[in-house]
Parts: sequence; structure tokens; C-alpha cells
Amino acid sequence: MGIEIKRSDAPVVTPSMRIALNDLRLEQIIVLYPGTLAYELGPQVRVVPIGSVASGNMETLFPKRASSRARRGAHPGSDFHEVADRASTG
Repeated sequence: MGIEIKRSDAPVVTPSMRIALNDLRLEQIIVLYPGTLAYELGPQVRVVPIGSVASGNMETLFPKRASSRARRGAHPGSDFHEVADRASTG
């Protein structure tokens, strides 16, 4: 996962993001910005308000996605939320 911080109110996918996704084989880039809405900027780029990180709202950073395990080809138990859910339920 890559993280980029922007001062812009309307971040865009940059050539450097595309290069980082490809060269570093990143699964996702999180773009932190001073806005208030979290949204997808592309299939592997998520824009997140920096305030939600400061408040500890991890669901904004790591939303549950049914297709995330299939997209990664991961085995059961490797998904962050799956592991966290199991830990919290005992």
C-alpha cells in the first residue's frame, strides 16, 4: 500500500502514482487530503480525508470489500478485516 498526502481539495491520479502502482506492485494507494469526503479515484486509488485518520476512523481507510480477497488471490484469514473481526469476537 502506498500513501500520498495532497494539499489540493480535488486530488487527481498522477503519473507518479501510476508508476508507483506498477513498479512497486502496490495493491492500493491512499491519498490523504484536506476535504471531507472519502471516495474512489480509480480502481486502486482511494481518496480519504486526513481528518478521518486523525480521528481514528480506520473504516474510512480500509473499507470492507467483498472482492478484495478475490482480487488479491489471498487465502482465508489474510484479509485485514477478517482477522480483526475474528480477534474482536474471540
